[in-house]
Amino acid sequence: MPRERLRAAGVVVVQRGPPRRYLLLRSARTRRPTWEFPKGAVEPGESEREAAERELREETGLAPPQCRFWADFRARERYCFRYRRPDGWIEVDKEVVYFLAEDLGGAVVLSPESTAYCWATADEAYRLLRFAEKRRVLRAAEVFLDRLDRATMAARATPV
Repeated sequence: MPRERLRAAGVVVVQRGPPRRYLLLRSARTRRPTWEFPKGAVEPGESEREAAERELREETGLAPPQCRFWADFRARERYCFRYRRPDGWIEVDKEVVYFLAEDLGGAVVLSPESTAYCWATADEAYRLLRFAEKRRVLRAAEVFLDRLDRATMAARATPV
């Protein structure tokens, strides 16, 4: 069976709260309802970050300055799937690099690729995300934000 490799980039968008809420999109491309983070293919000549920002803008209407990206967050998701083309089946190895961005109050405008969106707490998002790899990406974002919150609190508590 022929194989192909796909590179993609996506964005975990968070409202810092409390409570934190994560933007999830329900895909219009799948038979079963599938919630996921905004993502898409990296185009030739495009960096992963550029692709992530473009996909976020195309799928949700959000873009800087409506959101702020953290430069030091990356999470990777790898998975395989197969699909049927007119000339037979093909197997795809896909890698998605996710960035983390804070929503600063922009309005979500869905593309035809999605049928709905929601702002889910971490617990809700863990239940809605069907695939373990996506839940691992969410966990990485939670760990990153927990560390960031602790560092911010420590800086505020330091006597002057």
